[in-house]
Formats: sequence, C-alpha cells, structure tokens
Amino acid sequence: AFSLRRGDRVVCVDLEALLGAWLPAKLWGVDIHFDVADPFYLAKPVPCRHFWRWLEAMLINHVEWATAPHTSRFALYGSLLSGPNRHVVENVPMFKR
Repeated sequence: AFSLRRGDRVVCVDLEALLGAWLPAKLWGVDIHFDVADPFYLAKPVPCRHFWRWLEAMLINHVEWATAPHTSRFALYGSLLSGPNRHVVENVPMFKR
C-alpha cells in the first residue's frame, strides 16, 4: 500500500523498482531518487540490450535525483544522458593515518 504525499521521495535501487514506482510517484507528485549502482542492461541477461540501455537512460534523465557510486556508471550510457540531476556518491571510507 502506498502512503505517498507531495514532498516525499521514493528511492529506487534498480530499474524494476523504478518502473513499479514511476506512475504512483508521478500521480502523487513525489520526487524519485534513482540509485544507478548496476545498470540493468549489464546486470540482467536480457535481450535487446540497446533498448534497455536507452530506457534506463531516458528514465535517469527524468527523475529528480540520480546517484551512482562512480562516474563510470553514468559513462556507460554515453551521450544518452542529459541534465543536472546526476550525482556521484562514492562508497569509499575515509582512513586517516
């Protein structure tokens, strides 16, 4: 059951979650945060990899917030990505000597 309100944020960790949350989030005016850890077309054995790459890139372009652990994840989409909504959040611990 969804209990979404305007001003909330839905966090999606893969393309399947994003596809399931897209319509309810848009209907309720909720922001979407898409974490691009593993691009769908590389993580799943799917046919038509170019289609899935294109679809995921288009969705990244239309969410309010997209994060990845490294710039190389966004580079996998090539020139398909546009807009300022992409941010790199590295999972590297800070060690002090």
